[in-house]
Amino acid sequence: MSSTTLEADATATGGVVRNNVSLLKSGKYSDMRLETSDGKVYHLHRSIVCSQSKPLAAFMDGNFQEAQTGTISLFHDDPQAIEKLVDFLYKSEYSYDVKQLPKPSFPSTTATETASNETLLHTKVYVLAEKYDVPALKTLASQHFKTCLPRNVLTNAFVESLEIIFTQTPETDRLLKDIALEFVGKNYRRLSNIAEFIDLCKQNGDVAGEVIRTISTVPALADDSGGWKYLVIILLITLYSFYKDP
Repeated sequence: MSSTTLEADATATGGVVRNNVSLLKSGKYSDMRLETSDGKVYHLHRSIVCSQSKPLAAFMDGNFQEAQTGTISLFHDDPQAIEKLVDFLYKSEYSYDVKQLPKPSFPSTTATETASNETLLHTKVYVLAEKYDVPALKTLASQHFKTCLPRNVLTNAFVESLEIIFTQTPETDRLLKDIALEFVGKNYRRLSNIAEFIDLCKQNGDVAGEVIRTISTVPALADDSGGWKYLVIILLITLYSFYKDP
């Protein structure tokens, strides 16, 4: 493909995105609405939304109330994640202000919270992308998640993200799990000092099992005399209790 063709394609793509953004901002020619739990209403376009999400298309195409009213109520989904979903459907990307990111529901104790809880936002966007079958958004959210992890190692947001990943994504969905577990493997000593992380492992046998498998593959583990021993003991006890009393 020639450079001229590539430039033309890029120009055309940019023009489509600008047009989509204009339609999103103005609501012109809107033929469907999304309602969120915080009272926000998005005036959207079926040709843009439904062509990228089969579940949302099913609402509009089926014999449902939504098809008659043109309104889909997403009251059980995170409003901020919905905002990013809408942004992606129209712009093929999403942006965010670190000052307006969600705060973790876990109270802060040993973990030092930063102003940004990016991991939590990207996790929730990933979950929503899985739910509404938008694979490209899943990929983008996972990339953002991986990029921001080093800035969030000692935040409760990461612990809550880990819980969400294991409880709100399919068991066979490994993309975000593997990224999070790789991070755990590289930071297990620091994480072992976070009470919320230990509590999560105690409460969730799946997380405990995956963490044990991950840190057991760390090359330096055999020479490490740090806090990992306590963590492994806790996890083994957790797994024993979990499988003994399912």
